[in-house]
Amino acid sequence: MADFEQPSYQPQPEVQPDTEKQAPPPPPDYLLNTINETVAQTLWRDLKLILIRTWQVVWVFNRSSNLEVYEQYDLFGPFFYGLIFSISLELAATISNMTVVCMSVIFIGSLIVALNIAVLGGKVSILGTICLIGYCIAPLSFAALIVFILTLFQGLKAQWYMGLIVACLAAFTAVWGLFAAWGFFRNVIIPGKQFQSVYPVLFLFAVLAMFLVFGMIA
Repeated sequence: MADFEQPSYQPQPEVQPDTEKQAPPPPPDYLLNTINETVAQTLWRDLKLILIRTWQVVWVFNRSSNLEVYEQYDLFGPFFYGLIFSISLELAATISNMTVVCMSVIFIGSLIVALNIAVLGGKVSILGTICLIGYCIAPLSFAALIVFILTLFQGLKAQWYMGLIVACLAAFTAVWGLFAAWGFFRNVIIPGKQFQSVYPVLFLFAVLAMFLVFGMIA
């Protein structure tokens, strides 16, 4: 019988998973080693972070979206802009509990947006979505502050054209915020499901814009 050689077994090298592409980026340097800083330094750092994130989100012209806002999220800025929007409308419309209603709509709406994208298969972060929506309502928050200032002048509030001006302002700022949100969400949604993923964002900004108009005419 002819001898035959058994094939030698060569162990294959173990393939290590590429964790660098899957892991989120590390926190920036200004968020590290903050234990020994003073209260004033902490407040200034948080304020500077809010201003930087606001610029990264809101100023969307002629540049790509910065994903650091979504991956390295914070809740101070969204809470700040949510309070500006809610308190301004409550003072403008002189309706009690308007702050609670607006803050609840913003939070629940952001949660629905995150869950909707997750159900459709997108890689979404709930806290990152709340952070992003909160920064994207910054134009609406400043518009609400303008509406409150306008309501201080009773003569202007009584004019019919002021409602039209505020409606145009609300539409412009809502589209601005929606465009800013789309610049970030298009990176986490599944191709071919863009409309199904972002229509809750459109509905949320439409509701906030209606609140803005209501604050002027109420």
